[in-house]
Amino acid sequence: MSYDDLRATYGRLLSEGRLERRSFKQQEVAAQLDLARRDLATARELLKTDFDWAYAVAYNAVLQAARALMFAHGYRPVGPHQHVSAIQCLRAEGIDDQLLVKADRMRRKRHRVVYEQAGMISRSDAESAVRTGEQLLALIDTYLEGLARDR
Repeated sequence: MSYDDLRATYGRLLSEGRLERRSFKQQEVAAQLDLARRDLATARELLKTDFDWAYAVAYNAVLQAARALMFAHGYRPVGPHQHVSAIQCLRAEGIDDQLLVKADRMRRKRHRVVYEQAGMISRSDAESAVRTGEQLLALIDTYLEGLARDR
């Protein structure tokens, strides 16, 4: 996506009350990335005992990584649709669409696992979620390193 598309998405979400502008320190961005790394490590451990929670925690890593990227741009998701807004912002960043389809599927499925139905996640689903989280975090890490160099 172009810079104009990125600005348009963030601007639309801001005008809809789904984002707020805020200045974030680099330490706050780094803290979100640390949360994502922690959650991925936890998800890997949970693969041994609980596929549902491994999946849910891997999704949380995706969310924290997305928030780090949003923080770096000076935005924070607010309101009842924060998870959807985070995925939309990732899409505006030009993140690989197949990876975003997986992340959005994780968002929806995680909701069902946490609030509606236990035991629905297979080992394969959980392992795939962890891989998706790892891939997304690596992309966001690389993007943020470039952003820091350009400043």
